[in-house]
Amino acid sequence: INLSELLNNIIESFEPLFISKNIRIHKEIQNDIQFLGDEDRLKRVFINILSNAYKYTNEDGDVRITLEQLKDVIRVTVEDTGIGIPKE
Repeated sequence: INLSELLNNIIESFEPLFISKNIRIHKEIQNDIQFLGDEDRLKRVFINILSNAYKYTNEDGDVRITLEQLKDVIRVTVEDTGIGIPKE
C-alpha cells in the first residue's frame, strides 16, 4: 500500500467538512511511504480518527496530520485543538 497516497486521499475527502467549521488542516505527509497491510482496515482507522478530530475540534481550530518513516518505523500522528480525552 502506498500509505502516503492513501492518507492524502482520505484527508482530501475530509477537507470540505473541516472548511465548513473553519478548521485549518496542517499536513506533513512524507512522500511514497510503502506499507504491507490491509488497505480497507487502514482506511477505517484513518477515517475514524479524522472523524473524531472533526467532531471534537471547535470552530477556528487546527488539526495536524503527520506521516513519516524513521528507519524501520512508520509514524502517523494526528493532533488537534479539540476537547481532549479524559484520563478515565
